Amino acid sequence: MLSKHISKNLYFFDKNDNGWCYADWLINYQDGGFKRRGLGGTLFIYLHDITHIPLYRIVYFFQFSLYLIFFVYFILLLYKKKIPPLYLTLIFTPITFLFYYYDINIIGRKEIIFITLYTIFIYHITHNMYRKKIEMLVVGSIFLFSFFHEIIIFYIPYFIFSLYYFDVKNKLKRSLIYLSACILPMFFFFFMGSKINNGRSLQILKERDVVLSGENIFTWNENLNTGSQIMSQISDYSLYGLSFVIVSIVFVYYICTQTEDNKKILIGFILCCIITIPLFICALDWGRWLHIHFTMLLLFLTSILPTQKWEKSEIIINKEFFISLGIIFILSIFHVRHLQFGFLFNLFVD
Repeated sequence: MLSKHISKNLYFFDKNDNGWCYADWLINYQDGGFKRRGLGGTLFIYLHDITHIPLYRIVYFFQFSLYLIFFVYFILLLYKKKIPPLYLTLIFTPITFLFYYYDINIIGRKEIIFITLYTIFIYHITHNMYRKKIEMLVVGSIFLFSFFHEIIIFYIPYFIFSLYYFDVKNKLKRSLIYLSACILPMFFFFFMGSKINNGRSLQILKERDVVLSGENIFTWNENLNTGSQIMSQISDYSLYGLSFVIVSIVFVYYICTQTEDNKKILIGFILCCIITIPLFICALDWGRWLHIHFTMLLLFLTSILPTQKWEKSEIIINKEFFISLGIIFILSIFHVRHLQFGFLFNLFVD
């Protein structure tokens, strides 16, 4: 159901030239040379020029492939796992999987790149399959996809935390390699990067039959004072704190009742959140940043679920079952949007 919903709305956005999501994938080096986020658009435009396949189809195929890989590996993570009722409360929070239903503008954003990478990474580590070739592929992908979107540097701590949690050999050396894979591109952006739009981006795309709708990333003012904009809408943005607290309580309750190393996991999660504070100061999409945090944590918790022999599952009606239903009911009364609206009652909002 979720995969069908995502596939449908990926096509909707790309076919109708959505200004934000679609345009972000089309930032390119053809206009003004090297810049942050420009590698993907450069490759897609190059493919279009040599194949004449419409750009929206090329972007859609790439996005769809990422979501397909993500869901395949997520299912593999769940395979033969013993799933307690409380685990379902993590799935049904408005900031994890339900986020895709409540705000379709989140579908197709570039964070699916490193969320998928983390799913592949955590699957191979927990199944004792993290060999040199796989690690080279993951690290190389982190480096490569940092040129698609730079925010991967803020979420790389989840990879490093996992290395330490599972006590992988040479974890310090490996941690430095993972950090370097996303810090080096940031160094290039800072010292060598030009503006996202050097004046010809819209023309370059129009020549390839792409006319972006309304506001888009190429018309966005890169010098906008984000802090002032957040403060001017502080009553709306402050509600993200309420959503964060509610969902955090759900995750903390699960971690404290269902995992053995609960202190280690909570400390790791807190540190990962602290590191992204600059992101919340410099960018407006607070709902997205929270979605990434709790999705990464969900993936980690999925990877450490206990295994069980393959047998017919039975629904056990007990205290934990009713507690889980109660939590899911509480979570169902509100939702979160990726931008500005941090808490909205489902009963009163379309």
